[in-house]
Amino acid sequence: MPKNGDAWWHLILTARNTWIPGDERGFRNRHHRIHSTGDYKNPPPPEEHAGLRNYCKSIAGEEILFPKPLRKPMGNAMLATLQKANLRCIAIAVAKTHCHILVECEDDRDVAKRLTSRLKQTASFAVRNQQPGRLWANGCKAIRARDQNHQRHIFRYILNHSQKEGAWVWQY
Repeated sequence: MPKNGDAWWHLILTARNTWIPGDERGFRNRHHRIHSTGDYKNPPPPEEHAGLRNYCKSIAGEEILFPKPLRKPMGNAMLATLQKANLRCIAIAVAKTHCHILVECEDDRDVAKRLTSRLKQTASFAVRNQQPGRLWANGCKAIRARDQNHQRHIFRYILNHSQKEGAWVWQY
């Protein structure tokens, strides 16, 4: 269980331009003003929002992918940052297009989101010679673990990334 005043957070950091408006896997924009009929488990028809997808691809730039040799240094850099801040982390997965982290920090969403900014910066700095430029999408997703069962589910989900997506995975 987390320390008093803390919570377990599932942090999801996404690479730049990997999930744009009109994406074939489904999407929704802020406040659901525009959204597809499907999601990544049940994708919408390929022609749905094709115009929006093509437009966004033309202005967004190339999608950023994390090659396998860079995933470990990125993950180790993030882990070192968490350890230096005396935050308990029990799982990290760095995949081709995103990263998952299960960490204990203050029970405050804003604090968790600021932490992701620091982790993105650290990971980018660790691989700046091999992959320069902006790597990360704006924002992040910070999901608070509701209880111990939810925390265990998140932990298993993160560990499964190594089998499903060829991710570099670290566990406590």
